[in-house]
Amino acid sequence: MTTFFLAIDPRRKNEAVYQKTIGINDWYEAGPTTRYPLGNVQGLGKLRGPMAKRGKPWVPMPILEEVTKYTLDLFIQTEDLPLPENRVTVNSRGQVEIERRETNLSAHRELIKRMKKVVRRAGFPVVLTQSLGVEATSHQCGTARMGHDAATSVVDENLKAHDLDNLWIADSSTFPSSAAVNPAITVAALSLRLGRSGQLTPGGQCSSATASSAAAISPDH
Repeated sequence: MTTFFLAIDPRRKNEAVYQKTIGINDWYEAGPTTRYPLGNVQGLGKLRGPMAKRGKPWVPMPILEEVTKYTLDLFIQTEDLPLPENRVTVNSRGQVEIERRETNLSAHRELIKRMKKVVRRAGFPVVLTQSLGVEATSHQCGTARMGHDAATSVVDENLKAHDLDNLWIADSSTFPSSAAVNPAITVAALSLRLGRSGQLTPGGQCSSATASSAAAISPDH
């Protein structure tokens, strides 16, 4: 679940250059005031008029150009809980199809609600949000999920295929769930763990070259 979140203070321009460096994980896990994990808030990068035009094509460009001079642009992300029917398939015409039903909506709405309180307390009286649907399918994962049961997963906890003796998978397709952050670091960690385990070398001995190669198996895609 993802939402563009724009906080606006019409009294001051946002002249930030490296706005993407913002990250808030205060509610990522459950705690005394949070029954369930809510997710992550990160910088969207500085939004400009032409970028906003894609989401609001009916708004005149001069208005978008002016408004985005005053926005603090954030990206709110909540874990999309796994459902067996949520999947990527190829139909008989060779076209990729995505079946997806949204989950964890209440947690996502709560995270947006809390961020609204934070930015208004910080002096931003206006908040605009736009949730993203199936068109925002970056960081897809879980299509070859790991697990103990071969009937419901493709690889085991060591990333080895249940049904093949010479196949390991070390990218985000093995994630049992999507998490609520970008997956690149987790993919790298899984790849390094596999490389260092010795499973990919004759005799089970791990080499530094193997570990380095495993880390490069899959980029953040």
